[in-house]
Amino acid sequence: MSGQSHPAAPQSAAPRSMSEAAFRALYGRLREQARKGPDQRRGALGRLTPEHVVAAAAEVRCGRTVSLAAPIETRPGPDNPQPASHRMTVPAYDGEGEPRGLWFALDRFAMNVHGDADSHLDALCHVVFDGELHGGVPASSVTPDGARALTLDLVRDGIVGRGVLLDVPRLRGPDVEMITRARVTRLETDPTGRSVTAVVTQLPDGEQVRFSADIVVVACGAVNSAALLLASANDRHPRGLANSSDVVGRHYMRHNNLALMAVSHQPNDTQFQKTLALHDWYLGADDWDYPLGGIQMLGKSDAEQIHGEAPRWAGEAAPDMPFEVLAHHAVDFWLCGEDLPQPDNRVTLDGDGRIHLTLDENNNITALKRLRHEFEHLLGHLGMHEHRLLSHSIYLHKGMPIGATAHQAGTVRFGDDPASSALDVNCKAHDLDNLYVVDTSFFPSIGAVNPSLTAMANALRVGDHLMARLG
Repeated sequence: MSGQSHPAAPQSAAPRSMSEAAFRALYGRLREQARKGPDQRRGALGRLTPEHVVAAAAEVRCGRTVSLAAPIETRPGPDNPQPASHRMTVPAYDGEGEPRGLWFALDRFAMNVHGDADSHLDALCHVVFDGELHGGVPASSVTPDGARALTLDLVRDGIVGRGVLLDVPRLRGPDVEMITRARVTRLETDPTGRSVTAVVTQLPDGEQVRFSADIVVVACGAVNSAALLLASANDRHPRGLANSSDVVGRHYMRHNNLALMAVSHQPNDTQFQKTLALHDWYLGADDWDYPLGGIQMLGKSDAEQIHGEAPRWAGEAAPDMPFEVLAHHAVDFWLCGEDLPQPDNRVTLDGDGRIHLTLDENNNITALKRLRHEFEHLLGHLGMHEHRLLSHSIYLHKGMPIGATAHQAGTVRFGDDPASSALDVNCKAHDLDNLYVVDTSFFPSIGAVNPSLTAMANALRVGDHLMARLG
């Protein structure tokens, strides 16, 4: 891979909309250009001729490669309700000793390749306009058995070329460098303990370096931010940085969640199902004065997922409804309840620096059970079978192990009182003058909705405060 850095050209304001006539005119021009290209089937890649590849190779200087691959997400989450499934086959043996003879461990994957968490290099055969694919290829070339043209077979030998890198942060302001795969091990302070003077970091090659700044902002997530502050204990801060109140690591919260699949009387042809939420019982119910939580839609169940749940549903799912039919009638829901900030739900470090998480999994679980009860009473009014509300095991509160920390919050809480909080209302540590924590660990409570937008809004708020402080 080779790259060049160029200043960005001034940009004019883009039109907010395009008329159909203008769109068709643009499509016509691009269509003609594609027909005249060296290989219309490859789209713009047809212009990467062997001569271009040789020229790109000649510009390689450091030999560093940058992968575009991403790990396959097999863990469920609010933005990944149907995670990929990965199973490895192992030899069958009687359990005594190691299996003998030659055998092979095989991988089996099942995934939604157009999902939010996992994706793939897409082909030109997916988009049809006026009965044609790219370059005038007839749409009839796409069949239920696959596409006969414009597939990824066209790039099976790989893509090689030159890249143009635009350093946008540098053009817009001070130099900014992002260091990836680096691990911050501790924060060091000056002799008074009032200011962070070094961010001790281990780089990917094992080298240890120290970074310094006028202001240090920690945003490692509620578990790791607390762990970093605890690992940075010194003579002035024997219990960890920002921890004179002894709340760092405490009051860990993660939500009480439950995923359910209802069965509709009518087929459910929805593909993008997660578009609706109900908060009728968010603050309580007629027979309960305390918050129950919220209900939102989940991604659509498919036959493969239902097949995996089948052993658990024995006696619940009707035997006269095959998996494919059940999937066609499935309507999926996510129930989200609030767990409470208990001081004994906490992050700690052992003598070797390993992170430990203590969690009461029954914390406020009554609210979630009541929310499910309220939801069950709605099924008949929603056109669902009233006695076929099935649980997705991968989302069950009891099925989510202590390591399921997608909604982690609350371990470095903010407040006005330094005796009961680690941060002030601007997320600055009470005990230090230049240390801020701006991830979800500042939450004093978690509510019953996804925390990401609140974390983003608070980060912008704290950012305005820091800009004013820096002048």
